[in-house]
Amino acid sequence: MQNLLISNNNVHISKISTKYAKPTFGIQWNNVVVGLLIIIITACVFSFEPALADTLEGSLIK
Repeated sequence: MQNLLISNNNVHISKISTKYAKPTFGIQWNNVVVGLLIIIITACVFSFEPALADTLEGSLIK
């Protein structure tokens, strides 16, 4: 009877650990996507940066 109880407990623990494994991976995947978006947006901003600098400089001189 005690062996049965221990095996049931182990099954319960393994179910909990697999239950929480997927959301953790999902959160990490979201972080990867957000990081890539930030990198892409930053690259776009810096590619337009010289034009922005000229525009701001022109508006400041006037």
